[in-house]
Amino acid sequence: MENNYDVLFEEIKNSIENLSERLSALEGTRRGVSETEKRERVEIMRRMSRDERLSSLMEEMCEKTEEKGDTGRITSMGIFVSSGHQSNWINSTETSKLLDVAENENVSRVLSSFANRERLKILVSLLKKPKSV
Repeated sequence: MENNYDVLFEEIKNSIENLSERLSALEGTRRGVSETEKRERVEIMRRMSRDERLSSLMEEMCEKTEEKGDTGRITSMGIFVSSGHQSNWINSTETSKLLDVAENENVSRVLSSFANRERLKILVSLLKKPKSV
């Protein structure tokens, strides 16, 4: 009985290629590697996150940006719980509106407090343990 090493080598090579392709596909899924669909101005990002809900939101934001012809969108959501109080929020706005904020003097005054270490410590302290009089 003669071993045909060429055939065996070819089978091993094909198996390795197959495993390599499957591993690449699995890695892409795990990392949320997205597909893109190029529109006129915007590339619609598909499956950008492992979380299907977040991916769906990204697709919707890309679609709205394309439809409205604006510069983009920012969406944020969150929850903050401290000392028995809870705050929840969901915001979505066009980036062009945020760029206009630079012209508003009140915004720069509010944000300047974050540049001062002592004021920032006071804010963090209040967020960690709100106090009322």
